Amino acid sequence: MKIMITGATGFIGFNLAQKLASDGHKIVATARRAEDWQARIPAWEWRSCDFSHDTQAEQWAARVADVDMVINAVGIISEDGKQSFERIQTLAPQALFTACSQAGVKVIQISAMGADLPDVAIPFLRTKQLADDHLWQLPGECIVIYPSIVIGQGGSSTELFCKLSALPIIPLPGHGQQTLNPVHIDDLCSAVSHMILHWTGGKQRHQITGATTLTLRELYILLRDWMHLGKARFFPVPMSLLQLFAHMTEMLKLGGLLNISTLDMLENASTPEHTYSATPSRPLAEALWSRPASQADSWFAIMKSIQPLLFASIMLIWIVTGLVSAFWNVPGSYALLASAGVHGPLATLGIFGGAIFDTGIGLLMLTGWQRRKVYALQIGMMLTYMLIISLIIPLAWLDPLGPVTKNLPMLAATWLLLALEPRQGRNT
Repeated sequence: MKIMITGATGFIGFNLAQKLASDGHKIVATARRAEDWQARIPAWEWRSCDFSHDTQAEQWAARVADVDMVINAVGIISEDGKQSFERIQTLAPQALFTACSQAGVKVIQISAMGADLPDVAIPFLRTKQLADDHLWQLPGECIVIYPSIVIGQGGSSTELFCKLSALPIIPLPGHGQQTLNPVHIDDLCSAVSHMILHWTGGKQRHQITGATTLTLRELYILLRDWMHLGKARFFPVPMSLLQLFAHMTEMLKLGGLLNISTLDMLENASTPEHTYSATPSRPLAEALWSRPASQADSWFAIMKSIQPLLFASIMLIWIVTGLVSAFWNVPGSYALLASAGVHGPLATLGIFGGAIFDTGIGLLMLTGWQRRKVYALQIGMMLTYMLIISLIIPLAWLDPLGPVTKNLPMLAATWLLLALEPRQGRNT
């Protein structure tokens, strides 16, 4: 069968494409930069599309005209610029489904657990539901799948849970008694593969969930054991405080899955039974240990767990340094520059220009604008500061308070932030 998979560069879509290719199906994958992916995986046919733009059925007609089935695995967990819930999860899928209906193409829609419930208010789920309902009322054969949280190496949800479980002391919303029944990515792919092989026609809806129900606390313990990180230690955090932190995360554009919508979904999560009995899911522990975590998985989780603290520390250092330079012991700053032969307007420019720059670069981190470029600028400026000080006040290297040598760990920490910051368009 010739199957087009939208969202083929994402976690679920890519794993589905691999599984279905191994089953012998011909894969047509979509991406915003299809030519790049064609060079990476030439065995699949790649077609360009952009869910933030392709919201009319006419834009999809040619793409689906020669395929037997479309699997829509596109989704976002938070909005960013043109990547809005409405466009990505409602308007573009509705246009795609309309084109499929007109061409007689079968559809599998990967929705989300909770999107089938009435009166859904969470934007992530509501926009999924609108697309599901549109598909359901169109002529044609379709399956709508409602997976629970999907766990597996490379998944965004897995990254978040592993990052939190890697903390020395793990914060628990309330007391961590929220219940989940996560499904492993391999089990989800096996279920979809079986549905295609044994296609029965008509319209179907299926809940694809894990075999075991876990509390959030139990999930952290399981993941920490899987990553060989030792005994888990916890402390309860009031939901109100977590919501405040989620608001700050969104305001600072730190990305990731911790936002108001995900907290709401966690607090109101349901644990329905797995309804596709032909391929029962495995207990999550068994599924995880079938793909043991590598040392790289463990180290990545540890690095991501310290990223927010590292970000806040570096940001505060730049802002506080700027403010202190401008408002604290300014005569001492003039005296220090005078000892190096810098006087008058040039000294004033050095003190207050540097203060404005330091404060500004810290505030730029807050805005989230071009964060990789901001980190690179910080590294460049620190190296410049160290070079200038080495030339005009070389004895500063010997100062017991380390005004110059302290830049060395700052450089390393900023480089780590740069390395951890995702590149734009990485999976497009």
